[in-house]
Amino acid sequence: FWFGMGPGGRAVFALPGNPVSTLIGAYRYLLPYLELLLGAPPAVRERAFLAEEYRFEPSLTLFLPVRLEQSGDGRLLAHPRPVHGSGDFARLTASDGFLELPEAQSLFPSGSAWPLYRWAPDPRGGQGAASPSGLAGGRREVD
Repeated sequence: FWFGMGPGGRAVFALPGNPVSTLIGAYRYLLPYLELLLGAPPAVRERAFLAEEYRFEPSLTLFLPVRLEQSGDGRLLAHPRPVHGSGDFARLTASDGFLELPEAQSLFPSGSAWPLYRWAPDPRGGQGAASPSGLAGGRREVD
């Protein structure tokens, strides 16, 4: 993935060639940028709690596909559904979206909450519902 400004101040997004990386890059970076250009108001990013501990050793930001479940106490639980490489597009069908896990750590404890990007709007509405512009299935984080 690459982002830069071209001649005349035009934004340039270079998405990777593998399908999983392309889709995640589009949801994480391209769609929020397009919403910003359309004048959509900033929104708070929905968060989900990891349902189980997850380890990831490389010092990279991880976009972890997850299956979502509502717990009995009302928390949104995220069950990891990792893919087997960035070409494993079919495996994403077992996920509802992905969590963004920071590169600064390698152990992500059960019960910890992380930013969630849904593939589709939350059918219940409310937090995590479709973005104001309807482009992305989640809400953009405000820095």
